[in-house]
Amino acid sequence: MYISLMPTFSGVKPDKYRENNKESEPVKHFLTLVCAIILCSVSLGTGSPETPIDFDLSTVNRGITYAQMLQVCNAPEDYDGKLFRLKGKFNYAETKEIARIIFSDNSGCCELAMPFCPAQALVYPDDYPPLYSDIMITAKLVVDQNDPDMPFGFVEATLEWEEEGIAE
Repeated sequence: MYISLMPTFSGVKPDKYRENNKESEPVKHFLTLVCAIILCSVSLGTGSPETPIDFDLSTVNRGITYAQMLQVCNAPEDYDGKLFRLKGKFNYAETKEIARIIFSDNSGCCELAMPFCPAQALVYPDDYPPLYSDIMITAKLVVDQNDPDMPFGFVEATLEWEEEGIAE
């Protein structure tokens, strides 16, 4: 079975395109397999039966995490109530008293910060990791259009960190 990842352009017959690009078919099949594996690992999660994790992004590279979180920012209502497990950098906005997890792309040039509220009452800075240290959170995304300061964010977050950093 042939699965085309390329669009059919007007004036180019699919059979003619296929004949001229037979050498690229193994690459297309490989890319299709890689995409399927990534989608399965991201969407299936690895939670316990009591609290299944909807999106476990703790095992994928930071570029995939950054891209997925951009999707969440663009359509947060699609992810409302979903449980995430994420790795990122810790930050705290003292002026608003909001803890944030920072995601960056593979090149490190672009960052995205998302707020989270810990499940337990924590006091900054005593109960939090150092700024910009590696953290992992497991939290539920909630959307609240009535809150202009935080229209969506993570709640009931369990926060994990190590003094040496979380292993990649």
